[in-house]
Amino acid sequence: MPKATRSSTEKPKLNKAARLAEEQDEKERARTEGSREDESGSISKRPSKGKPKAKRPPKPGGVKKPFRKPVVYLFSPESIAACVEVALGPVWSLSHLYPRPASASTQSVKWKVKTHPDGSLTDLESGVDVAYLFWEADVHEGRPPTTDAYDPANCVCDATNSVLVQTAGIASYLNKVLTSLGLHTEAKTSFITYWIPHFAEYDNIALRFVPQSDYEKAAALTVEPAPDVVTRVCMLFTGVSNEDVARWSGLETRDGDYWRDIVGVDAQRVHDTSLFRALEWGAMEV
Repeated sequence: MPKATRSSTEKPKLNKAARLAEEQDEKERARTEGSREDESGSISKRPSKGKPKAKRPPKPGGVKKPFRKPVVYLFSPESIAACVEVALGPVWSLSHLYPRPASASTQSVKWKVKTHPDGSLTDLESGVDVAYLFWEADVHEGRPPTTDAYDPANCVCDATNSVLVQTAGIASYLNKVLTSLGLHTEAKTSFITYWIPHFAEYDNIALRFVPQSDYEKAAALTVEPAPDVVTRVCMLFTGVSNEDVARWSGLETRDGDYWRDIVGVDAQRVHDTSLFRALEWGAMEV
């Protein structure tokens, strides 16, 4: 009897971590398109039923575009119990979490998880299996500038710290840079496909990556037991019109190796599967 062949329309089977990541990405895309699911993990209170609330005027300074989809992966050679905490500085407040621990506040969140060798995680409070831990934060303008090198409320992309990339070539550029920064295939794909729609309205994108040491001052990440390797990738970007391109000339040399040194990635150990590793990525339009 001839062997059955896979239909050309049948999707290949994914491992557990990849399948969970795909499911979480789908939920996140639905949420950003306006869907409000019960499990969205929103920190803010939902409006009560009945008479709709009048919209409040924006506060002075208001809220900047949020720091979107920072996600934390944990990779361990064998299953272990771990505690993951994110604590934000005063210019940020948590807006969405998944999974959402009952004890979460607007300034900090702590997850207790079990890691698995395939990269997936089990949230011990809810029992939910996930590919990563998700948090998102609003950045409040109108706050006094801090003395830190990276201040989420007062950061810019300019010719002194960024690179300019044509929007048509942004996916290719990011794929190369994210590879240099140590992101695995699923993380690179999730990063690029999440942000492409946000880039599309601009002719060009100016972007930069923040040193891990500066990012840590604004959003501290604590994992217990302590990982052997921690890689935190925080990207800032802004749109640039074709009329303003001239002032960005001469920055093409800011490639993956350049950003790896800026971020402070441990290139020798970031892919060492014998080590306990933590990886986080996120980005914000400024």
